[in-house]
Amino acid sequence: MTWQRFESSAPEFAAMAKAQICREVALIGTIRADGSPRISCVEPCILDGNLFLGMMWQSRKALDLLRDPRLVLHNTVCTSTGDEVEVSVRGLATEIHEPEARGTYVNTMTEWKGARFHLFTVDIDSAALIRYGHGQQSVKLWPQDKESVRSYP
Repeated sequence: MTWQRFESSAPEFAAMAKAQICREVALIGTIRADGSPRISCVEPCILDGNLFLGMMWQSRKALDLLRDPRLVLHNTVCTSTGDEVEVSVRGLATEIHEPEARGTYVNTMTEWKGARFHLFTVDIDSAALIRYGHGQQSVKLWPQDKESVRSYP
């Protein structure tokens, strides 16, 4: 599912997710050739209703996605105070070769101008929004449209 469809089915959730994962750098989880997980940094960008990920040419994370497109994207969390919202997006990556889409991306993410790079779009399967506060963890899941709250000591 495109970001645009996610946004139209859950506008508040998608707005919060966008604010968190597109603020600077996010973490991407991919699957190595041996089946073990890899965590890397990436700078997500939402353009024209799609979630894009640009990656250095032949980087390990890009090669992971070319072999196995499954991924998880998670915003960075910088404190242990519970003040920050956690966002996790799961989906499948597709490499984009189309010159017009790549040009639009480069016009926004100018650091890629003149560089050889991989560009992926993410087909979103699910998302989770996690908040902490007052001794509780609140989890909202999409597209299941489920919310749960649990207390912790």
